[in-house]
Amino acid sequence: MARLQIVTLISFLLAHCSCTVAGFRSEAEVPAGGQAYDAHGDYGNEASSSTTESTAIVYPEYHFPDSRGYMCRESDHIYECVFTNVAITRDTPSFFFGFANVAMNNQRSITFKNSHMRIMPAALVNSFRKVELLNLEGLQIEEIEPYAFENGGLIKELYLSFNDIQSLTHATVYGLAALEFLTLDRNEIRRLTSDVFYNTPNLKVLSMSNNKLERIEDGTFRRNTMLEDLQLASNKLTHVDLSLIPSLFIANVSFNQLTQLSVPNKIETLDASHNHIRSVLGHRNPNLTQLNLRSNNLTDTAWLPNFPSLQQLDLSYNELEKISANSLKKSHHLVKLLLQHNRLMSLNLGIALGELQVLDVSHNQVVYLDNNFKPFNKLQQLYLDHNSIVTIKIASNHSVQNLTMSHNDWDCQNLRNLNNLMDKLSDADQYCKVGYKLEGNLCCKEHDKPYLDRLNEQIKLTTIAEKVHRADGRCSANETLESIQTLSRTVEEAEAAGSSQNLKSEVSLLESTNRALQQQMQQKRETITNLLAEIDSYIWRYRVPKQGLVKASVNLIKVFNHLAARQEFRKNESKARTSAVDDKKAELDRLTAENELLRSETKGKRDQTKDLQTKNASRNNRIKQMQAKINNNPHAQRNHG
Repeated sequence: MARLQIVTLISFLLAHCSCTVAGFRSEAEVPAGGQAYDAHGDYGNEASSSTTESTAIVYPEYHFPDSRGYMCRESDHIYECVFTNVAITRDTPSFFFGFANVAMNNQRSITFKNSHMRIMPAALVNSFRKVELLNLEGLQIEEIEPYAFENGGLIKELYLSFNDIQSLTHATVYGLAALEFLTLDRNEIRRLTSDVFYNTPNLKVLSMSNNKLERIEDGTFRRNTMLEDLQLASNKLTHVDLSLIPSLFIANVSFNQLTQLSVPNKIETLDASHNHIRSVLGHRNPNLTQLNLRSNNLTDTAWLPNFPSLQQLDLSYNELEKISANSLKKSHHLVKLLLQHNRLMSLNLGIALGELQVLDVSHNQVVYLDNNFKPFNKLQQLYLDHNSIVTIKIASNHSVQNLTMSHNDWDCQNLRNLNNLMDKLSDADQYCKVGYKLEGNLCCKEHDKPYLDRLNEQIKLTTIAEKVHRADGRCSANETLESIQTLSRTVEEAEAAGSSQNLKSEVSLLESTNRALQQQMQQKRETITNLLAEIDSYIWRYRVPKQGLVKASVNLIKVFNHLAARQEFRKNESKARTSAVDDKKAELDRLTAENELLRSETKGKRDQTKDLQTKNASRNNRIKQMQAKINNNPHAQRNHG
């Protein structure tokens, strides 16, 4: 009997619990479903292998007779509560979340899937007051009710990215005293009130990339003394003073419109690329190790000695004309220095860069480099292409592993002396200018005195008009004036003949075509910039390690591979859970069959018991009858005595 009771109890629980396993649903449940929504990369809120379901149902017994109720009936390996098919608009009548008795809503992590909420209601957090992790990403939220988080004093992580939120005020985040991690990426936020984060003193990470912020007032973060990570990339910021946030360790203000950068005293990693920065301010910071100032308007590096611990420095795509040894004299730890696409004509790095491994000075106007590579014993990657370099001296036992040298003005004899480096080349010239020849894979010119010959050639090219009118080693003013007058008369005659109008029309057409091409180029640049920002955003979102000095497509492929691997993992996980469900169902069928057998045996036993009881009653009646006969027969009584 005990075994029968246990089996019956198991069968009852499996048949009537509120869980649904891979489509095996109890009769009491209302169907709901839909595909999982990928809400946040590696945090796993796509509940692709959920074990329960939720749906909107009416619970009048919970004191909401005219309301729609959203009950938490689903969970996954990250979230204790996954709401499904929630639909809230500005016109939605009253609704509620969870039980009316808030003590019963004890889930600590909540997310949504297949849902949308035009307005974030206070009812959610008012019902789930023990929540610590709340994911509201991708719900099309346009507005957050004032004081919607007033009862969210335990929330530590709040995800609000990929919505349409337009404003953020003090009332929006009021009550989030324990908040440590807040993401608001890819919304429509234009401004922050200066007191917006006044009541979030424990905030450590804030991400607001890809919004429309134009300015952040100086006192906005005055109460956030624990803020360590600030992400403000891809906005329209013209002003933000990072030095007023002394607790910062990591900051990203790339793809904005800043003209000045103020560096905090303790920050370790700072990305301010793709701005309009002309000046860098800040006191001495011995902690800064990575600084990205790519694509700005910098013209000098006098500020560099303030950051002696730099290991990676990107100054590419600026307007630098020189790099002095004095500005780098304290950069003993520098490992990577990127200076491509500037206006450098010479390079004097000094002897301080003993740890340098990567140096890129490509796409400049550098001519002289002879003495620059003797102290760089650890240099492994050197990019010199697209300059005007004539000669270079690199020792045969140098550690360079990757080298680019194309599109320069090499002296052929110098190239022959660098045969030991030719196997390190990763580029090549395809066509040579007139007077140059192909030596190996590089174009060069034979010179007796390389720099003198080049200087003479430049003088010849730049003064050819003057040399035509030179007489006895001196310029003739009379001849020059006469030439000008002749040219003026020729132009006047051409205008009189009507040819000038044709030239003007042709010039106008060419200018118009040129403007159109420039606009197209600018649009393509902006498109490429946006795509690069998108790639960086996905890399950050899915926590994929970013590889430096490679094409963006390489990192994008890494993102795709990561997503494919994650999808494969989830497929395998789903298969495993489906198999487990099948096993459970088979076990349930076995237990049900065994239960039926035991019920049948029990029924047989009960029938046997009834038969025995009937026979026993019959025997008892006969005994009583015989006892009565004995009592009525005196002779039998005497024999019995």
